[in-house]
Amino acid sequence: MSIKSIGITNQRETTVAWSKSTGKPLYNAIVWQDTRTQDICDELIADRAFQVFLKKPDYLLLLIFLYLRFYGLYAMFLILKSL
Repeated sequence: MSIKSIGITNQRETTVAWSKSTGKPLYNAIVWQDTRTQDICDELIADRAFQVFLKKPDYLLLLIFLYLRFYGLYAMFLILKSL
């Protein structure tokens, strides 16, 4: 059997926060397909004021996506800290 084709992909826009002192991650990384911030996304989509941002240039959307990833990390950090 011979290989007819091969596909290569990568995880895009993975976000991780780590401890400056230990160099270890504070929590699991959030990847571009992550669903842990789905509730936040649903709330934003339902918010009429947020609809304005969806009509803005791409760079604003990138900032929103970055915000969602770090907000998700922060929320998970608060949960872990309270345990």
